[in-house]
Amino acid sequence: MLWIFTPFQKALSKSGHQEPDISEELIDNCVKSSEPGDIILTYETGRPTANFIRGPMDHAAIITDLGTVMEAVTDRFVQDLLTKSMTNIGGVREVTLKPFLCRKNQFVIIRPVYKDIDRKINVSAGTYSRTYKGRGYDHQFRIDNEKVYCSELVYLSYRRFDQKFMEHISIYDEILPDDYLKLTTDSKRDDLKFQIIYDTRNQ
Repeated sequence: MLWIFTPFQKALSKSGHQEPDISEELIDNCVKSSEPGDIILTYETGRPTANFIRGPMDHAAIITDLGTVMEAVTDRFVQDLLTKSMTNIGGVREVTLKPFLCRKNQFVIIRPVYKDIDRKINVSAGTYSRTYKGRGYDHQFRIDNEKVYCSELVYLSYRRFDQKFMEHISIYDEILPDDYLKLTTDSKRDDLKFQIIYDTRNQ
């Protein structure tokens, strides 16, 4: 049902943004200890689109094998080479981790931990997430189409290598950042736990 608010999201996403107050030292520590496949949930004060998203976090992203961040955003501006005009096409992009975290007011870093399995799935998911670079943003919030929204990007990256990843989600469900947060207390699987690496809300 979130797609109903698409026109409002596009208009409101241009609203103001309050500067975060997380220390640079904390962010540096997060960057140093992050690993491929880590899931980042974030919240930005002053983004009215957050009012339409249930839960304390309004965005999800994944850390790649290169230590960068893959995210799907509503704002991605492309310049026309002839007219020099800018068009907002939205979509999946790759960004640097530290500046990404510096823009956030709150963030939680979650690491899927597989029992008796090394980090291969996590690294593979982080690597695979980069194959979605350039995909359009999914304002309809559907899993069964070519476009991608933020929480779906994480889901698809892990689902490629773990067919049971979030299997309680159907193709008709909307995946929210809060769904990943809930898995830290109830993973629904004996072979997979979701460990919180950093939570700035508790700092």
